[in-house]
Amino acid sequence: IDIPLHLPDFITIEGASETTKTIVNLTTSPGFIGYNVKGAVLRNLEIDSDIIGTNGGGIYLTQSEAVLDNISIKNCEVEKKGGGIYISNSNTPGKLRIINSNIDSSRAGIGAGIYLRNSNISIDNSNIRNNNGVAMPGVAIFENSTVTVNHCNITDNHSSGLNITYAWDPESTLNLYQSNCQGGRETTSGTWTLLEDDGLI
Repeated sequence: IDIPLHLPDFITIEGASETTKTIVNLTTSPGFIGYNVKGAVLRNLEIDSDIIGTNGGGIYLTQSEAVLDNISIKNCEVEKKGGGIYISNSNTPGKLRIINSNIDSSRAGIGAGIYLRNSNISIDNSNIRNNNGVAMPGVAIFENSTVTVNHCNITDNHSSGLNITYAWDPESTLNLYQSNCQGGRETTSGTWTLLEDDGLI
């Protein structure tokens, strides 16, 4: 895979197998870039990096529709937002999903695991752990975003003892189902809506 890879519409990039991921060692950051992409699928990949980028260490998506399935992102670092993944203006319901994936040991100023702005995403059966941010580790949620978290572990992310998310405006919504999010959540302004909370907060 030539990196950085600008994703075209309806591309599927699939690694070796569910149990033996294809390793992608990044030589630039971000490694995968999507601008206004439709129907992209990344599957069975391990994305690793030892360089420092600006935004979106592993994956950068804006105005995009994509499925990230069985993806491992680790050791990605950026100076600003989205150590593992940066997503913005991707707000079509049901078109952006993270499934069976792991984001760990990544670093950023804001949103060391995932940074979201004005986006709609579901995260299922995934782990976001051991990420470090100057602020807002784990998942940082901003500007009219809707995030649904199902059967996930968002734990051991470090910054001021907080572990999951911040909301920056009154319209952001987090739906949390059967997930372990030990460490807490905080709103920096506006109203936070937490629905069907079966997790540990």
